[in-house]
Amino acid sequence: MLNKIVVSLCLLSLAAIGKLCAQEIVEERTIKLMSSSTKAFDLTDANLHAYVATWRTGARPTQLSYRYTDARHRFGEWQEWSLENHEPAVNASSLLLVPSTATRIEFRTKANQAVRVLAKAYRQDVARAQPTAVPQALAAEVCPCPSPAVITRATWCPTGDCVPAGSPIALTPEHVVVHHSAFNLGDADYRLAVRAIYDYHTGTNGWDDIGYHLLVAPDGTVYQGRDQTRQGAHFCAANAETLGVCVLGDYTSTSVPTPAVDALVRLGSFLSCEFDIEPLAQREHAPSGKTLYGFAAHQDGCATACPGEQLAGLMPTIRSAVDALSADGCATLAAPSDLTARLLSDGQVRLDWQADAGAELILIERALDPNGAFEVVASVAGDLTTFRDQQVTAGLNTYRVRVLRDGSLSPYSNTAAIQVSVSESTPPPSVKPRLVRNPVRGVVEVAGLQAPVDQAFISDAAGRTVKELKGSTPRWSLRPGSLTPGRYWLIIFSGNEWFSLPLEYRP
Repeated sequence: MLNKIVVSLCLLSLAAIGKLCAQEIVEERTIKLMSSSTKAFDLTDANLHAYVATWRTGARPTQLSYRYTDARHRFGEWQEWSLENHEPAVNASSLLLVPSTATRIEFRTKANQAVRVLAKAYRQDVARAQPTAVPQALAAEVCPCPSPAVITRATWCPTGDCVPAGSPIALTPEHVVVHHSAFNLGDADYRLAVRAIYDYHTGTNGWDDIGYHLLVAPDGTVYQGRDQTRQGAHFCAANAETLGVCVLGDYTSTSVPTPAVDALVRLGSFLSCEFDIEPLAQREHAPSGKTLYGFAAHQDGCATACPGEQLAGLMPTIRSAVDALSADGCATLAAPSDLTARLLSDGQVRLDWQADAGAELILIERALDPNGAFEVVASVAGDLTTFRDQQVTAGLNTYRVRVLRDGSLSPYSNTAAIQVSVSESTPPPSVKPRLVRNPVRGVVEVAGLQAPVDQAFISDAAGRTVKELKGSTPRWSLRPGSLTPGRYWLIIFSGNEWFSLPLEYRP
C-alpha cells in the first residue's frame, strides 16, 4: 500500500530577506513481515524515514532487528529494534528513524505470527542549511526570567492539521520529567523528527496530541509540543503533575551534546521558576506512588531505560545546574530600549533602538492595527541598532523588538507606532511589474521585472508570504485559483535591495 500526500509549507527566515517556502511530501506504505523471516526493500528519496512495527495481541515478536545501507550503499550491522512503548495497551514497537542517506533497509523478525511495519517517508524541499522559523517565547504568568526561545508547532506542523483532540485535562506541574526519544537522528531534520513523533503518538498510540510538552534538539533548539496547560502522555500512565521534556536522540551509549545539556538547564530553570518546582527537592508523586525529584528522569518512576544511560548519568549534574540558575534569578536579560519609528521620503519606515551588547539576533515585530496581533517581520544581527521596513502597509504600523541571546528571549522593548498613508506606503521602484494574461497557457503572468531578480514573493496585507515566485526569471505564472482576488504586495529582492509594490490580483 502506497499513499502520497503533498502539502505546502512556509518557513519564516531568521535572515532579513523574508520568508522561504517549500513542500513536504509524505509517502506511506505497510510492509508485512512473515514470522521468522528477513525482508529488504528500497527506500524513496526522502529527508526522513520513520518506521513502527505492530502485531496482534499475544503475538509479540521475540526478536525484531534492522539494518540499512550507508552513503556508499553498504549494509551496516544488525541492530535491535526496541519493542518498548509508552502506551502498554498498544501492540507496537518504539519509533525508528533512518537517515536520509540510506537507500535500502532490511528487517529480521522472530515471531509466531506476522508483524506489520508502517513506513513513512518525509521529504522537504528546503535544505537543512536554511534557517528555521523565528523562535518565540514560552508563555509565562509568574516567572520574571527571560523565556527560553521555543520553535512553535506551526514549524513542525506547517499543514496546520496537528490539532489537539479530545477534552484536555488541566495540568498543575510539580515535577519535570526528562526523556530521550531513543532513536538515532542521523542527519534528520529536527522539525521532521518532531512531526514523526507526533504522528507516532497520535496515529499509533491513539493519544490526543504529541505526548511531550517540550522537545530539545541536539543543537539546543527547543520545540514546542503539547500545551503546558494540558496533561501530557509520557510517564507510565501517571502523567498528572508532570511536564514531559524529551531530548531528541538515543543516549543509551552516546554522550549528550553540550548545546542540548545547556538548553535543558535553561529550560528547566524557567519551568522551575514558572511553576514553583524545586529541582533538588524530593516529594511524593501520588499518581505513580514514587518519590521523585522536582527535576526527574523517566526511569525514576517507571520500569524503563529512558532517558538512556548517558543522559540519566548526567541528571544529578543537570539538576544542580537548574537549581543554581534558578537561584541566580535566571541571569536577567535586559529588553531593548528607546525604540523609535520614522517615516522616510521613499515610503520606508526606519526603526532605531538601544540594546545591550552580546545579542545574537534582534527580532522585529509589527502589528497593523491597534488591537492586531504582532508578527515577526524580520530579524537582524544582534550588534545592529537600526532597521528599515520596506514592506510598509498603509495605515497604523506598530513595532516592537526583542533580543535573542544564549537561547533565551528578552522582554519586549517599548512600542513605536507610525501612521502611513497610501501614497507613502508605495515606494518608487526600480522595477515595474505588471500582470499579463496569457490565454494560450491559461495563466496570468507577472512580467516586467528587471533581471536579475534574486528572490520574489507575493505577500498579503499582513506581510505573510502566500506565494513564492521561484527562479531567477523576471516572469512568473500564476495559475487560476492560486490566489484569491484582492490586494497583495509584490516583494522583490534585487541587487542587494528590497522593493515592495502593491499588486491588485483580479483573475
